[in-house]
Amino acid sequence: MLERFYQFAPQLIFVVGLPPVIYPQFNLIPNIMAYLHKINKGTRADGTTYKTIIVSDKPAGTAPIKLGSQTVAIGNSANARYGIYSPKLADGSPMNGDNPFWATFEKEHAIGAELPALVVGDSKFTFSDGTVSDNLYYCKA
Repeated sequence: MLERFYQFAPQLIFVVGLPPVIYPQFNLIPNIMAYLHKINKGTRADGTTYKTIIVSDKPAGTAPIKLGSQTVAIGNSANARYGIYSPKLADGSPMNGDNPFWATFEKEHAIGAELPALVVGDSKFTFSDGTVSDNLYYCKA
């Protein structure tokens, strides 16, 4: 039996027998597994460092294709959706880049690793200048 899990508002809906597609008329978005794409590093205006987790809905890597008589690799991220997650401390403040969390996280998770606790969401990321990203979304836990 084919089962799919869809997020609809806060409750979880089980849809049996439907293919994993987006149903905008019902506001149903399939929960898509997240894979670690990279860890973004930077410095805030106040001089503190930060790190964010960038995930994709497809694992990083390449797939072999045949061009004429040659076999070559092609990246598989062309149609991927990307998500961003910025870990917070228990009090809700942003986590700095020197927090011990990052050392453990980077040891435990390689690029391309599944992150089952995160899902690429459906809300597009808004940059600090107010522009909205075309293919970067906020992650949901």
